[in-house]
Amino acid sequence: MIRELLDRLVCPYCGGGLRLSHEVSGTAERLRYGLLECRCFTFPVVDGIPLLSLAKAYGGAEERLQPYVPLQVAAIKFLKANDLDGLRGWIARHLPLAADLMADGPMSFIDCSMRMAEELESASTDYLAECGRYEVLGHPGLPLALARAGKTRRLRTHLRQSAAYVRARLGLRKLSRRLSPEAFRQEQLNSYYVARYFMPRRNSMALQCRRLPAARRLLSLCCGHGVFEHIQRTLGHSGADVVSVDGQFLNLLITRRYAAPDGNYICHDIQFPLPFADGAFDGVFSSTCLPEIPSQKSFVREALRVTDARGWTCFDSIWGLSHGLQRVNGLRYYRFCQNLFAEVGGYLELFGEVAGGRTVLADVPDQPERYARAAGWRPAAELRPLLGEQLDSTLHVLVLPAGSVSTESAMAEDDDWPRCAQLAISPAYSLHRAGSDWELQRLPVFSGSGINVASRDFIGMPDHVRLTASDLRDNRRRRELFSQGVLALLPEDFGTSSPLVADLLNA
Repeated sequence: MIRELLDRLVCPYCGGGLRLSHEVSGTAERLRYGLLECRCFTFPVVDGIPLLSLAKAYGGAEERLQPYVPLQVAAIKFLKANDLDGLRGWIARHLPLAADLMADGPMSFIDCSMRMAEELESASTDYLAECGRYEVLGHPGLPLALARAGKTRRLRTHLRQSAAYVRARLGLRKLSRRLSPEAFRQEQLNSYYVARYFMPRRNSMALQCRRLPAARRLLSLCCGHGVFEHIQRTLGHSGADVVSVDGQFLNLLITRRYAAPDGNYICHDIQFPLPFADGAFDGVFSSTCLPEIPSQKSFVREALRVTDARGWTCFDSIWGLSHGLQRVNGLRYYRFCQNLFAEVGGYLELFGEVAGGRTVLADVPDQPERYARAAGWRPAAELRPLLGEQLDSTLHVLVLPAGSVSTESAMAEDDDWPRCAQLAISPAYSLHRAGSDWELQRLPVFSGSGINVASRDFIGMPDHVRLTASDLRDNRRRRELFSQGVLALLPEDFGTSSPLVADLLNA
């Protein structure tokens, strides 16, 4: 955490200022380990990340992988005693994946994702089995009364839903993964967090972000695994200061490790007020998170509060019940009850209620090629009547200062972004040399839509592409391939065999 950030931090609970009360480790510019204090509590800073949450109520099974409150208490105890070795040993025992990410040993993004998926699957199974004792949630145990009564049909139903059955199925999957690790790796490519880095929607997001007004002080809310942070790195905005906030400690470590090593990170439950002074940021961005937060209206209000009056606030990928989701899902491994809006258009009403006179623009996501031509934003009042015709729509909202309009200018022909050094062949394709050219074939696992709450889909991508060196050198053609999803922006240590465009040209 850069020390300058302290000037913008406030306690999210009492509103008082935060000060550094005890330093254990750091440099002239950054604090690595220490204690921050306000008038109501002492918050630890662990490996540069302040732990500001005091209560977390909807982490579910994910808390098994990263027990937050025990980490916070252990950090306070060990840091007060200046015992860094003791704290690191405690983290290695109770948060082993976090310890490995902090140690910066050899581990690609895909490998980290595979490991996290396996651990989360086991934790979710145990969590849902524990919830099953309430009968209405999770995986119920085997009801002996049904067996004794000879209720065969009902018994079979319960068996299919039972914790024992799920654990057995999980065991078979683990065995299959050990026997065929490459198949598991391919399966993981199409998992949510991994696919977000190269699905066409990510390219659309990058093109839209490029049209947002330049901002020196940026806030990323619910950063996940760092898609927005990595986009900001590729944009090359000099002097941009990005602060990333997430409720999950592991998400912050992953984002820092693979997307933005020089960023600033804060672990905080954003159901509570944000820990920043009014107008602390020129730009605030949150992606695929608003419907996941129970206190939706207060979250939007807080995001606008910490945005400077001349700045922008962007909410990317908002969904509602139109995606075929349920407000109550007893088999979801966290937050069983979701207060999703019946219609995604209802979010426009919400923003109108809290915008306070600012301009509210909106967009329904589309293929990247549309954003290569124009930003896509339009006044919310114009978009609202059209949403009823798009039953599976996801919504993006941009809030600007009163009287502002969006920039709809096309990219200049001599604009070489994204550059060869930043681009890779999308992992959705297999690559083969064909003389002096390259043949690309879309992998079967990416042939369907696969739509979920964040619109993870690969619709519109060509099944087969033949690339030449001149294609990759030409700015216009390269941007066209990026707009089709054939090329992608990937972190350096992503962990696939997808080569960088620059490497293909130098081969």
